[in-house]
Amino acid sequence: MSKTTRVLFAVVACAFVVTQAPAQDAAAPSVTVGGGIRGGASWISGDGVDAVGADKSSYGLNDVRLYLNASAYGWLGVEINTETAMEGAGDNGDGDPAALINDVKILDAVAKIGLSDSFNIWVGRFLAPSDRANLSGPYYGNVGNGGPSGSAYYFGGNNGWGRDDGIAVWGNVGGGMNLKYQVGLFDGDLDDDEMFAGRLVLNLWDDEPGYYNASTYYGEKQILAIGLSYQDGTGSGGGPFEDAVELDLLVEKTLDMGTVTLDAAVYDYADVDDSPISIFVGLLLTGDVAIGPISGKPRPYIRYVKDGIAGDELSIGIQHVIDGHKAHLTLEYTDFSDAEVGGVSIGAQFQF
Repeated sequence: MSKTTRVLFAVVACAFVVTQAPAQDAAAPSVTVGGGIRGGASWISGDGVDAVGADKSSYGLNDVRLYLNASAYGWLGVEINTETAMEGAGDNGDGDPAALINDVKILDAVAKIGLSDSFNIWVGRFLAPSDRANLSGPYYGNVGNGGPSGSAYYFGGNNGWGRDDGIAVWGNVGGGMNLKYQVGLFDGDLDDDEMFAGRLVLNLWDDEPGYYNASTYYGEKQILAIGLSYQDGTGSGGGPFEDAVELDLLVEKTLDMGTVTLDAAVYDYADVDDSPISIFVGLLLTGDVAIGPISGKPRPYIRYVKDGIAGDELSIGIQHVIDGHKAHLTLEYTDFSDAEVGGVSIGAQFQF
């Protein structure tokens, strides 16, 4: 972490310790522990496999995460999450993708001060305000096989997985408007240049409380959300892009035949000629289907991504949704038309 972030984090930690004794009659401290695991297999073929950064075949774990959350006094929270990423999972921000192989990293380490629903302060390492896909992450996105290659590609920080060290304020504007704001200052790219990040989300139907969001709620919410994100002065995890602007739309509505999801985003970068886009359409069917002893709801989907790097990406798949984001299986076919590459992947995700 940067020097400024370490100092701020220490101040919050000291406040936690100093107030421990006189606040015994306040909200009792609590600790929760959780975890997540994603794994599967993929088979990719074509002359341009190297162009899309994919192995011809891969098996096993994508990543394993442990979650630790603690709270006290009704206003103070601490969250620490770890990541164990396997070979091919990506770069951890030090320029060495191999450093991720079977290596446990600190994913998040954040102190949370909740003064009200409309004003919260976060200090530490966490996801900077960015696009919906990034704030959903792989565990709360629309697909379980890694998600779109273009969406969230240029948003992030200098500590891998989109994380960065910094401070942010966020909250929900009161009144009749479900408007959430997030604004923060972060270390920025690998040279520790300062990065400003901000996001606004207008929810016209159900609200989305909390700092993070999901890209689908599997019918538990009726969503019409418009988001606008901006990052300035960022290398976005070491990349060459300076200014990033993104507009996203999530529509999720439950009908007689099931829950329809439309998740779309368009990106604009100062140093990129083409504007990347991402479009996902899915339908969570109402009736349960059993695969042996595993009962769940089928969710066919189609996704199109144009990211300017791997070219056009078209995916067609189906999820077997057992328990929302806690448990689901995925079968997907993906075609990278520009690179003349295609392949099939299967994936599984479980959280507790």
